[in-house]
Amino acid sequence: VSTLSLSHGLRKWADWVVVGEEAVAAPYDADQVLVFRWGSKQVLGVDVSYISSGPSKWVGAAALTDTAYFAPSHSASILAYRDGGVSALDAPAVATHMGGGAWAGLVALEGKLYAVPSTADSILVVTP
Repeated sequence: VSTLSLSHGLRKWADWVVVGEEAVAAPYDADQVLVFRWGSKQVLGVDVSYISSGPSKWVGAAALTDTAYFAPSHSASILAYRDGGVSALDAPAVATHMGGGAWAGLVALEGKLYAVPSTADSILVVTP
């Protein structure tokens, strides 16, 4: 299933997770969340450029109930995807590590999100 209509180049997306009937991928260098609806084999993108732009934005994906979350790499927020839309989830620790590839993976456990540190010095813990 081609994604060429959404983004070109290397390192477009980094990790994905299933939410409902969709698989959604973290926009790394791409400016859109990749949404794959496997039943219809439909591929679409949801713009994130108004939240964060540039390379290495988000990496790592996890789902809680009906929302997908993406860990910040060089972005100033956690990205949330739900029902075809995106929003920024701010966390104080993110602002202090912005721009340095701070976190590199994400898991959801007991209603919280945990991002593994890459250049950050601690695990990021967020309750959405």
